Amino acid sequence: MTMAFTWGNIFKWEQPEPPDQEKQVEMKRSSITAQQKLQNWEKTFKTKDFTLLKSNSDNFFITEKEANLLITEEINKTKNPDLKNARIYFLEDEIELKGDLVNPWKGEFILRVKPKIKNNSIEIDVTKARFRNFFFPKSFAKNLINKSIDDSLDLLFQYPDFEKLDVLIKNNSLELQYN
Repeated sequence: MTMAFTWGNIFKWEQPEPPDQEKQVEMKRSSITAQQKLQNWEKTFKTKDFTLLKSNSDNFFITEKEANLLITEEINKTKNPDLKNARIYFLEDEIELKGDLVNPWKGEFILRVKPKIKNNSIEIDVTKARFRNFFFPKSFAKNLINKSIDDSLDLLFQYPDFEKLDVLIKNNSLELQYN
């Protein structure tokens, strides 16, 4: 009797693993640190001058790892933070924030948003909002988010020579692309 297979075909561990895309993306984008990117953006928000950001295209790119490092540092700097154990995930075209609220309410929350470009502004569409495993109205979550970040989002459309902005969220990263 003849067999039409090999043992190597049966066991998946013998097949070569595909390259880790997240590590490849991070290796391509390592000319400045996450802290430097944050400082550059903070200076731009204060001065409304994009010269510093334009000097390095890496300012418009952040990995999930960098975002989580920054949010953890900011929480640790804050005396009596309202949030702890926060994690950011860059999903396909969406951003998810998970964490534990400690003030004024206590409990785990999950918030998933999808940024959309509309009429030269970024509209935040809430696709999931939960607190303590209970859904809460997406419209309420959207209003809270928009009130806290509207000014920041408006600045993105003041970029010199701006024609079109795309927000790309994939491969565990977020990138702002100006065309």
